[in-house]
Amino acid sequence: MLRVASDDREALLYGAAQMARDEGRNGASTTYVIPADQADFPTVTKLVDKLRWNNIRVERAVKPFTVGDRRYPAGSYLVREAQPYRAAVLDLLNPQVYPDRRLYPGGPLEPPYDITGYTLSFQMGVTVNKLNQAVRAETVAVDWPTVPTGAVAGAPKYAYGLDPRVNEGAEGVTVATWPKTKLLKSGFLLGEDVIGGKAAVVTAKVGDGQVVMIGFKPQHRAQSHGTYKLLFNAMYLGGHR
Repeated sequence: MLRVASDDREALLYGAAQMARDEGRNGASTTYVIPADQADFPTVTKLVDKLRWNNIRVERAVKPFTVGDRRYPAGSYLVREAQPYRAAVLDLLNPQVYPDRRLYPGGPLEPPYDITGYTLSFQMGVTVNKLNQAVRAETVAVDWPTVPTGAVAGAPKYAYGLDPRVNEGAEGVTVATWPKTKLLKSGFLLGEDVIGGKAAVVTAKVGDGQVVMIGFKPQHRAQSHGTYKLLFNAMYLGGHR
């Protein structure tokens, strides 16, 4: 790389400029909208931050706008596919489709060596709407996103307190269950018929403590933001009290 940057720097820079120009001409009819009315908006800002670190251009709506029958509030983010780093947009905001590769003709699927799904919005639990049209909205360019200040609204007359340490004396409690069908959102999945509809996270009382059993690897090096909550809450709630 150092030799190329030294001996062929003009060709390297010219090629990068051509690629950015060509990518900016493609994808003009596609816009990704990240709605502002999501429950976990701080994680939305984290996603936008990661997009900006990859030089992806992001806009923020200063007024509400409508696309079809969907009304998006002010503060929603827009990512237009037609931009120099379009390849990064496609890679980070679209599901990965693992090819139908067989060990031999008519044989079983060839398992992948490593992770096959890394769609950023799926990993972080953020809703991103891919719209096959150029969206018109009053926006400003985003440099780095900021997490908005929160507030507690309303005056409820009743409240309920749930002690996470007590499971009503049950032997085990299912916390999360796999969907029965259509488990795969991105990448590759083998054994859907085995885990479909089964428990994914279970808690059980053991003595004075509690054991949390997770049916996947939340500590894997490719873990997503969504698994942090499961792992850290299990560590916090599963011990002796």
